[in-house]
Amino acid sequence: MLTRPVQYRGGKLHINARTTSPGGFVRVAVREGAGVRDGEWPEGWRFDDSAPFTGDSLDHTMQWGECDILDGFPDNTLRLLFWLENAELYSFWFE
Repeated sequence: MLTRPVQYRGGKLHINARTTSPGGFVRVAVREGAGVRDGEWPEGWRFDDSAPFTGDSLDHTMQWGECDILDGFPDNTLRLLFWLENAELYSFWFE
């Protein structure tokens, strides 16, 4: 699932999600969301960098490598690409 361009105003990415079977997960990649670089995949924010979420949580903070805050992302306009494998995503927000 790819979001429309979102203005990032700071904070961590939180999700409300659950996996529905063993081996299920949620991963998130962050893509640039404005101008000529819209859709580009900056290093450090790809699916392989995303710590997979498993289980059931009303408030889980996503993480990429050692980062759990997107301040290092190169632009304030971004798109989130959610990879759901045997999982359900109910909501996401920055805080």
